[in-house]
Amino acid sequence: MAGSKSDTFELELLKWYTGQQIASGPFGSGNNAPYLALFTVAPTESTAGTEASFAGYTRVNTVGLWAAPASGLVQNASAISFPAKTDVGSVTIVGCALMSGGTPGGAAGHGAGFAGIILLYSDLRDGANAVTTKALSQFDVFTLPVGAAVFGED
Repeated sequence: MAGSKSDTFELELLKWYTGQQIASGPFGSGNNAPYLALFTVAPTESTAGTEASFAGYTRVNTVGLWAAPASGLVQNASAISFPAKTDVGSVTIVGCALMSGGTPGGAAGHGAGFAGIILLYSDLRDGANAVTTKALSQFDVFTLPVGAAVFGED
């Protein structure tokens, strides 16, 4: 049998990733300040993907926007909106990720520098849980409805 994390530890990790208070653990006590980023090319376990870079884009601080983790998953308890796209043309969003830093651009991904590292990532899903994408045009605001950002630990 290969080793693994306990379910309790996985739930504590999900709390930490999403900025929820943890009593103690490998990170000490306290919480993280997670930022949600949008991607035009989805990240994977070993690749950084391509973060959105349209005019007006910024990562969103998501502290306080997450439900308590359960069954190895955590999801947003509040809608999460990004600033409006202010440039012309369109861009297609295919996924999102929780990042350890709030500054988009530059080196981002796994083990990257000032832009932070990818903590958890996900493709976009619709109400039927099917993979989807979202095209944004000038002045569009991207919003993830309650329960649309789901991250797991296992």
